[in-house]
Amino acid sequence: MESSFKLTPAITEGMVHLFTTYPPMAYRDTVIDIYLGYLSHEHGHRLVNFDSMGHQMYLLLDFLRIAASENGGTGKDKGWRNRSR
Repeated sequence: MESSFKLTPAITEGMVHLFTTYPPMAYRDTVIDIYLGYLSHEHGHRLVNFDSMGHQMYLLLDFLRIAASENGGTGKDKGWRNRSR
């Protein structure tokens, strides 16, 4: 599948930093809490673009689960903090 999005070295380094700071499951849990809190706040009213938002959430949460799984469940890159900039 061809995409206009390019995974550059800066983006890759940013993702490594992101998952070194907190593991993927921490981000996943936070997103779920915020998302469910938002839906609860709306008292069950469906958003106009709920289907699209739901799909985006599914893709993000699935990616975070896979990222955690691929890294032994922690998402930590042991060598990141020792790298020179």
